[in-house]
Amino acid sequence: MIGEVRSAIAKSERAEAEAIFQRAAIKLLAGLRAEHAVVYPRLADVAGLLAEVAQARREHDDIERTLTLLRIGGLAPDAWDAELDRLARQVSQHADLEELSMFPIAALALSPRELAKIDADYVAYLERARAVAGPSITYEPAADDETPRTIRFDAS
Repeated sequence: MIGEVRSAIAKSERAEAEAIFQRAAIKLLAGLRAEHAVVYPRLADVAGLLAEVAQARREHDDIERTLTLLRIGGLAPDAWDAELDRLARQVSQHADLEELSMFPIAALALSPRELAKIDADYVAYLERARAVAGPSITYEPAADDETPRTIRFDAS
């Protein structure tokens, strides 16, 4: 995702980069929300994962704030690029937490049937989350009206 965005930026195709980012942001946000709603509550019950689940939820909040800033922040190109780099670091760090800590412990603590149920519920929720991820934080500011506004008071 971020590689495609950076490639478009390198080709001086900023509008295309932002369009690619918007589509990718919807997928990422939907995934975060599905994990938050379906996966994390079940992993919080696994012995030894309560602290990791709390950390993952905080990371989700940070990632979502960065996504929102990139989507609606009205940032100058250099600031937007810097926030994109920040997002890449956040997502990488979050993936490490899940892949190197949470999921291996869950795989040892839960039965294959329990894991399959979590996966199925995640996929089902993901479809619903994707449907609302775009509009949930999308904001297009109104164009500035260049018509001067004058208020006249009648002195009589």
